[in-house]
Amino acid sequence: MTDVPAPDTLFSPLIEHAIELSAQWHDGTYRKSVWRDPAFKRPEDDEIQTPVISHLAAVASIVRRAGWDEPVVAAAYLHDAIEDRNKHGQRLRRRQLRD
Repeated sequence: MTDVPAPDTLFSPLIEHAIELSAQWHDGTYRKSVWRDPAFKRPEDDEIQTPVISHLAAVASIVRRAGWDEPVVAAAYLHDAIEDRNKHGQRLRRRQLRD
């Protein structure tokens, strides 16, 4: 079953929940490397930090445009939480992302 977003929301409840969890778990964390070529000359690398959530949103956007369903898009937002030393894997398994 696919969660359908309410008319006044951008995402389904499942994806909103995944975004909220990911934002909490990655709060204050930044990418270790540059994820794309700069469009313009920029200051020193240590002056610019890209939040991890921007990478997660980019991956989720690619997944959604490729036609995957809501659970896969939600997983795209959460993939780093599990990859990073299984930091939140147990918590994620205990919390079933359901309504």
